[in-house]
Amino acid sequence: MKEIFFPGNWRQPCKAQYGITLNTDGVIPEAVIVVYQGQQHMPATSILNADDGCEAILNTALETDLRGVRVEFVRFVIVFESYDQGRLVAREFPIRVDVDDFVARGNRHNVIQKPAEDWRGALLNLVGQGNRKISFWSGDVVGGCARFHLDDENSKGLLQVDAEQLLKAVKRE
Repeated sequence: MKEIFFPGNWRQPCKAQYGITLNTDGVIPEAVIVVYQGQQHMPATSILNADDGCEAILNTALETDLRGVRVEFVRFVIVFESYDQGRLVAREFPIRVDVDDFVARGNRHNVIQKPAEDWRGALLNLVGQGNRKISFWSGDVVGGCARFHLDDENSKGLLQVDAEQLLKAVKRE
């Protein structure tokens, strides 16, 4: 596992570790980015309270370690020791691409002008400022192609046994 620094909730430096393991249980292997914050990393902002910090770690791992890997085959898991009894707590977060950054970096995409709903929309469409729909192939969304963020609303908790298995896997690799 590698040490990594991230900005805390007051932008102070905080420390954690991360590693990547390969899950080969399915037809297509998945990379699992595992971020670990234990008692040795305290006192610091809990990794779960540092949204910018989590995304900084995510983007670092995708840019440096998983460059060119399709992000739909990457999972992001945070594991930390709770203050009470040192129990492991783990959460998995879906990864989302920053579409504006994806387009701005010149990645392949399609733009379709959406139909206007009223006369104002028709005028905006006429000058190219109306509602647009951007689409792209998921195979073009790879590590390093754009910035990524985590979907907090759709995160899910993992069992302690799963957290322990992930930590063992990244420590072996």
